[in-house]
Amino acid sequence: MRLLFTIALLEASTIGFAVANPIAIDLGEPISLIAESVDIAIHESQSVVSGTYSFRQVQGRLVAPDDGILIQVPIIVHGPQNFASLKSSTAASLSIGRRVFHPSRASVGSPLYDLPSGWKLYYLEFEIPRPAVRSVFTLAIRYIQPHLPGNVVPYYPIHPPERWAPRSIVRYSVAGPASLALDSKGEKVIEAQRTRISVQPQHHKLILVRVNKT
Repeated sequence: MRLLFTIALLEASTIGFAVANPIAIDLGEPISLIAESVDIAIHESQSVVSGTYSFRQVQGRLVAPDDGILIQVPIIVHGPQNFASLKSSTAASLSIGRRVFHPSRASVGSPLYDLPSGWKLYYLEFEIPRPAVRSVFTLAIRYIQPHLPGNVVPYYPIHPPERWAPRSIVRYSVAGPASLALDSKGEKVIEAQRTRISVQPQHHKLILVRVNKT
């Protein structure tokens, strides 16, 4: 689902390099993630994840203008799935300004040991032309995340540099007869209400929120 929403920006020559979300790589060097705002709207058995992620590139580097950029968005799903089923079930899309992109393929991520048996991390991969991004750019990503057993909603972040941490927030919300509880430990809680939870994400620490029906 940062989208844990995982995002990785890679040169075309480095396709196949697997990383977690959201990290940007340009010619082997990371691009700084400087802000992240994620809203997770919880429904019956799945949630809609909508996030914006801002990056800052290193200035003064020579790159070929026609080199593509690869963006990997992490999705946590049950069992082996092919690209067609992932694309259909997640309805993932990525926007830069008014331009909308859809995934072109998928790859399997490294195991996440906090996940229940049978659940896997996949990356949906988007190919973006370099002219679509600037030195500081923002991506908007939206996808559907199925719930884990026990009606638990996951989000797997990669934390930005410490100085940018206050600009990162993940918000959970649920409507109807239900309440939320933070199952994972150690997050900095910004808001904790019956139907809303907001936390500041931590690097590589899976966020788990349980939905309790009332």
